[in-house]
Amino acid sequence: MARKRDAISPAKAGADLVALENSRWPEIFQRLPLVRRPVALVLLSLLTVVLLVVSFAPFDCWYLAYVALVPWTLALVGESSRHRPVVWAWLAGVIFWAVCLYWLAWITMVGYVAGVFYLSLYWLVAALILRAAIRRNMPIWLIFPTVWVALEYLRAYLIGFPWFYLAHTQYQQTQLIQIADVTGQYGVSFLVAMVNGAVVDLLILPVFARKRLRAKL
Repeated sequence: MARKRDAISPAKAGADLVALENSRWPEIFQRLPLVRRPVALVLLSLLTVVLLVVSFAPFDCWYLAYVALVPWTLALVGESSRHRPVVWAWLAGVIFWAVCLYWLAWITMVGYVAGVFYLSLYWLVAALILRAAIRRNMPIWLIFPTVWVALEYLRAYLIGFPWFYLAHTQYQQTQLIQIADVTGQYGVSFLVAMVNGAVVDLLILPVFARKRLRAKL
């Protein structure tokens, strides 16, 4: 005999709605057991590293740049811990720069290690700012490119290291990068980052969670 479906009280549904909207986490991740959240953080962070690395030369998968930072940002959005997602966001930066600057290790190991850890600090700063902004329900499509491009500019200004900008993934898209005549490379980076932020916003839009919970009543 089929088991009778449990009824959901309005009070419980309301509490679930509040919890889901406060977490701003897509339903697929909400279903993950709490013990698996660290695994999700690791996988999301590593996925961003892979997607971002292959977006640059010599792989030139330029189209992946438009979604490469989505997993990284999702990790910042959903984890309830204050420190764990930021730590993994920073470690993703460490791995990314370790891969991109591998050649420097053949010249100076000390410089390689110092460069990797210094440049990864920009990812850490981005993670801290974005997590604070996201928790205040700021639009990610706007705050994400603003923060990312500001840090790209700061990196070039402070140490003269304008390498591996998001704009550089688009160097073969000659029609698209015409906007650089007006905005410079930072405008192209802003566009790429804005698409990443918009994708995250679409994934975590609270209205979708609200509709799913109402359907259960």
